[in-house]
Amino acid sequence: MKKFSNVNWRIAMPGIVASLAIAVFIVMPLLTKSEVIISMLIFSGLWAMVAMGFTLVLRTGQFSLGQAGFMAIGGYAYAVLIAKLALPFWASFLMAGVVAGITAFLIGMVSISRLSRSLSPRLSE
Repeated sequence: MKKFSNVNWRIAMPGIVASLAIAVFIVMPLLTKSEVIISMLIFSGLWAMVAMGFTLVLRTGQFSLGQAGFMAIGGYAYAVLIAKLALPFWASFLMAGVVAGITAFLIGMVSISRLSRSLSPRLSE
């Protein structure tokens, strides 16, 4: 029991909880074949990632809806690829991520080039 007396539980607990949640998300589909439960796990994981992204940004004192916008772009691209082009799940899933990433890159490049001239003279050199 003395091994655990030096552990800072305030720092270690979030990692332990996250590890247990990941283990549940990995093991649960193997234990059930219910599409409802698997669907709920997928949506829970998705919204947990969104919440962690917002928390990470809000801790810096900023408020950004960029994550939600790029998540919406990826979701829309996924829906179009599945419904209109009838692509398989994994191909649509990966291509939607690429579409959202490329969109984020392009918007980021434009905003950096525009803002660098007004906010920081060093970035525009």
